[in-house]
This record gives sequence, structure tokens and C-alpha cells, in this order.
Amino acid sequence: SETLLGYFSSLSGEEPPSSVNPADYVLGVLDAGSADDAVAAFKDSSLCKQIDSAIDTDKKCAEEQGPTTTIGRNPGLTFFTEFGLLFRRQFLVQWRNPSYSFMRMSVSAGATFILGLLFFN
Repeated sequence: SETLLGYFSSLSGEEPPSSVNPADYVLGVLDAGSADDAVAAFKDSSLCKQIDSAIDTDKKCAEEQGPTTTIGRNPGLTFFTEFGLLFRRQFLVQWRNPSYSFMRMSVSAGATFILGLLFFN
């Protein structure tokens, strides 16, 4: 957040107060100026040059490594491993939503009671 506050304080020309929320300060600076001024200031900044050089470095590394995809079928995970992971994920989703689980149990109990009454001698 120091880099962000430093950049936007140079853009606005004033230091942010110590008790300000960084997001509020950034929005205040952007609200005070036009979007075109902010874009032009960013393109002329050293931060933009650092980001561009980092992207170029990553791009060169990726080009040197070559493609990482495999031709044909990607073996990946087995069916049972994927099934276990997806079952666990769905179980956690249901566990974290108790009202939905309670509603499903109530509907199941009600349906069981009604079907039991239908076949009761």
C-alpha cells in the first residue's frame, strides 16, 4: 500500500493523512481529476516502466520455455480422484449453508411421512 499511496500522492500533489483508508484516498484522487489525466500520468511514470519491463521479462522467459501443453489427452487426475475432490467440495458447500441443509432434511422427512401414510395398513 505504500507504493500505491506514494504514486497517488505524487499524482495529487498532496500527502495522504495518516488515518485515511488507502482505498478512499485513491478514489478521492481519481475523483478529483479526469480519467485521461490519470492514464497519461501513469504512462509517464516510472511505475509504468517497471511494470512494462517486468512483463517483457516474463514474456521472454515464457518464450524460452516454449509451450507447456501436451498433445493428445492430458492424463491429469483419475476419475475417482476428481470425484472425491468434487464430492468433498460439494459437501463443504452444503455444510456451510445450514438453512439449505435443514430445508432439504425437512422436505425429506415430510415426503417420508406422506409416503409412509400412503402405504400404512
